[in-house]
Amino acid sequence: MSTADRRIPVSLISGFLGAGKSTLLNHWLQQPQLAKAAVLINEYGPVGVDHHLVRQLDHQPVLLASGCICCTLQGSLVDSLQSLFLQALRRQVPPFDRLIIETTGLADPAGVMFTLRQSPFLAERYRYAGLLTVVDGQYGLAQLETEPEALKQAALADALLISKPDLCTEDQLQALQQRLVQINPGATCQTVAHGQAEVALLAQLCPDPASSPRRLKRWLQPATTIGLHGDGAPAHGVTSFCLTLPPQWGLADLLAALERVQNRHGAALLRLKGLVRFPGDTAPLVLQAVHGTLYPLARLAEYPPELTDNQLVFLTRNLTQAQLAESFFEC
Repeated sequence: MSTADRRIPVSLISGFLGAGKSTLLNHWLQQPQLAKAAVLINEYGPVGVDHHLVRQLDHQPVLLASGCICCTLQGSLVDSLQSLFLQALRRQVPPFDRLIIETTGLADPAGVMFTLRQSPFLAERYRYAGLLTVVDGQYGLAQLETEPEALKQAALADALLISKPDLCTEDQLQALQQRLVQINPGATCQTVAHGQAEVALLAQLCPDPASSPRRLKRWLQPATTIGLHGDGAPAHGVTSFCLTLPPQWGLADLLAALERVQNRHGAALLRLKGLVRFPGDTAPLVLQAVHGTLYPLARLAEYPPELTDNQLVFLTRNLTQAQLAESFFEC
């Protein structure tokens, strides 16, 4: 992301119920680096960020002891983000330079990604700055097999944090790490105890894979396996595969293909990423989309020779490679 971009970065913290999202957030809110941050909590019922910051929040933002602005998400995300921005503009709340959204444990993080891109008001003032998913070290492996929300949260993440390492054995921890690499090889993965992760992790979440050739190579890897079922069927219908663009295709052909997929299959397309180089181009473009919503194309200044271009990595739900290819390559 260019330094000229003055929009407010929006970072998401996701994770299944009880994974440790609030513990992590409470630790971060005590750090001086986030003194000017705003926090939006999407949760049901009474809301409090840990016992040190417990307070009954309503739709009006409040100033926490750390200096952060905090409020709950009531109504639509568009209304909440628009209201928070306007209140800061009117000096009804302190100005903020970052927004952190903690999603409910049952939330689909792609919905927030989609909203930030589709609302003109939000797109001009906020920018998506990555998804961090917290995975329960004790129960995460079972949740990835039985809970579709947990699997999707892990698959869409830019970074993964395994919590509660003190409550699981070394074998459990290693099995969970291996499973997460299978699901999302493009995400960084580390272990954290008691939410004590470095705030610097937020700055590393930016979903700009072109920031380094090494990250780009890791980011472009398709998941080796999503499903855990004995019959080889994908768990919860989620699977990952690759399609190769025809060498004669241009940008218009690709955009038309993506539009066909979006119109016919909608939310079945969870995520798309790839490196594409069209005829006549000297450098490739980094391509990524969530639910068919395309992010701005980023051209690489320098092409890593070890990478394969024109290969797209798809993450889908209840959509086979043959079904997607039929729509994608129709012309």
